[in-house]
Amino acid sequence: MARAFSTASTTEIDVELMVIEGTIPPDIYGYVFINSACGTVSSKGLPYLENLPEGGGNEEFGSPLINGEGVVIRFDLNESGKIKVSSGLLKAPCYYADVATSSPDSDYGKDFRFRNIGLGRRSLRLGTRNQLSTAVMPIRFKSEGKTRLLATFDAGRPYEFDPKTFKLITPIGKNKIWRSFLPFFLNTPFKTVMSTAHPVFDPDTEELFTVNFGKSKKEAWLDKVLFEIYVRHENHLRDFLVNLSQKINFNAQGQELKIEQTKMIKAIEEFAFSEHLKDLPFASRIITEIREFFNKWSGKVILSNNTVFLMKWNGQKTMEQWEILDEKGNPINLAHNMHQIGFSKKYILLCDTNFKFTFDTMLNFPFQNDPKIGPLIRKIMCQPMNDTSMLYLVKRSDLSDSNNKKVRAKSIPLKHETVHFSVDYDDSDDIITIHSAHNCCACVADWLRSYDTLATDPDRKIKNDKLGLIAVGEMDIGRIGRLKIDAANGKLIDSQSEFKFFDGLENGNIAKAHTWGIGLYTHRDMLSYEANTPKITHIFWQSYGLKKEHLSKFIFDMYSDNTRPNKQFASNEMLELTKKGAPPVLQCVNTLTMESEDFYAFGKEQYMWSLQFMPKKANSSTIPAGKDGYILTTVINGKPSLIEDEIDYLPEIWIFDANDLKNGPKVRLKHPDFSFGFTIHSVWVEHADEVNRPDYAINIREDYPLKHSKIFGVIPFPDILKSKRDKKIAKLFENEIYPKFDN
Repeated sequence: MARAFSTASTTEIDVELMVIEGTIPPDIYGYVFINSACGTVSSKGLPYLENLPEGGGNEEFGSPLINGEGVVIRFDLNESGKIKVSSGLLKAPCYYADVATSSPDSDYGKDFRFRNIGLGRRSLRLGTRNQLSTAVMPIRFKSEGKTRLLATFDAGRPYEFDPKTFKLITPIGKNKIWRSFLPFFLNTPFKTVMSTAHPVFDPDTEELFTVNFGKSKKEAWLDKVLFEIYVRHENHLRDFLVNLSQKINFNAQGQELKIEQTKMIKAIEEFAFSEHLKDLPFASRIITEIREFFNKWSGKVILSNNTVFLMKWNGQKTMEQWEILDEKGNPINLAHNMHQIGFSKKYILLCDTNFKFTFDTMLNFPFQNDPKIGPLIRKIMCQPMNDTSMLYLVKRSDLSDSNNKKVRAKSIPLKHETVHFSVDYDDSDDIITIHSAHNCCACVADWLRSYDTLATDPDRKIKNDKLGLIAVGEMDIGRIGRLKIDAANGKLIDSQSEFKFFDGLENGNIAKAHTWGIGLYTHRDMLSYEANTPKITHIFWQSYGLKKEHLSKFIFDMYSDNTRPNKQFASNEMLELTKKGAPPVLQCVNTLTMESEDFYAFGKEQYMWSLQFMPKKANSSTIPAGKDGYILTTVINGKPSLIEDEIDYLPEIWIFDANDLKNGPKVRLKHPDFSFGFTIHSVWVEHADEVNRPDYAINIREDYPLKHSKIFGVIPFPDILKSKRDKKIAKLFENEIYPKFDN
């Protein structure tokens, strides 16, 4: 059998990589850490099988690859001629809860079991998983001198883990400090916390900044109740949705589509509320109706608090917090989320990024493999991303007044979708320079599903081995930005800013450096815990390219509106270009000239995921500092299989000379026990020794105290009225969670 496109295991390894071809550069050193998403506690890796080994369909089949357990991969580069790799599964308290409740025969029952339910993994009674699978963030306090590492996730607070053993040490900030996405009366032991996957650490001031935000709670009611019905009355919900699907015009577009979506949501709301009350005892029904009254009004009067809190941490158990308001003193109303934040010497930059890690993608997976209901739910929940972004500028000096906990920010609109960016630390004369990635008409929060068909051939389904892959088929060309901000006046300096794209076209084909499917990037001293970078001079960009097997008809239809004001290529042009294809590219861009100076094009079945700049042991006097190093990449290398018409996808590590990309990798490496899931963000550090338990470490027993049911979430029930659910939760924590963190 050919090796599947997404093949990985959560089994921890410690091996020395084998050279396939080339030579390991003698002047590499330090460590590279890469975070990855790698299946669930049930699958124990990837791929998600269509059918379970014991028989029957697998409800996780087709899950988004980006939604998975956090497995950190560590590359030790310190022994000449060798690269050692080890990995570790990050196990937060919710992980152990997931393991204990995952079996269908579990004593805890189906209400406690976690399920993939879109981009999130949730349990009806326990809450939302913090999978810690997105990025790695280094910090170092000068008084201690040790490198410490944090693992991050959009839907949870960061956790520190040991750089050598991968064991979790402590969450950052006490549980009670972090606000839930949900109203208080819908909270569960593992709260739905929305944050950024990219907090920032300033080595000059030894301060870490992050965010905790919430959107209007009105949508939380429908989300929570639908999930409850799905868990408890799956067949009834299925029948209702099948009936509803027959009344909906799936071909609706534009304003007509919005009308259809409104009709669908109203019908589901009415069904959900009536179904939720149907089987409840009278007393519970009265309490529930009162709760739902508050909840249904949550987006209008009582809980319509769109909020963004900026949080600062400097190695204490507590965190300082400020509510960020707009120029008029109003709460910030986020369209999407804050996947990325940044900083300069005098400013913190927050961004409403175009990555929809929100309720529409966290409840977007029930009946994933049902050809009628799956498309219906996605039609209801999925909306195209905005084609603009909003940047919020916060003066760091405004955070110095301990009595002022509400701070106004300056709002700066950006005319393209934005997911990631870096910032020059030097902001002399109040001019801020931002280096940005713009994923134009590319829905990075959606994924290829079992009922998807190709945009280039609507009668042809997406192949099973690509299911779950983020929808990297784009409907416009990506841009890279060098943006100049007049911070004093809160304005983008148009004359000095540039949104640049490279189409790579040559004689009608894409054969040169391009920005089709712009992805991740790296640069020298990115996320440095030692010193800030005054000015970033060179950036190494990943572009996914154009592949017809990645562009679904659903994404094509959702972004086919040619009236989007900043769209460069019309839909029919995108379709023809996708048919021709464009290879994945690694390129180096000079940030001063905004020109591509060097690039490497990968082969047709080669996929580059993560990339990381690594400095050389000794600086060169003839090579610009921004290019004086190496680029380590994770690559899925597809080769013809011995089985006819099939491809073996092999996980490899490729290392490029950063000053000579065009000549290909200096070395390619592999190991039979080495595999990786969907690798995402990475970091290079010079030191990565085992660390001690710091004074700011939080006691997990105290962080998750056993609290029992409350009326309206406020008034505790007396012990005699403790529910079976509360007793099960107490048993779970006492037997399965607390003991794992007592030492």
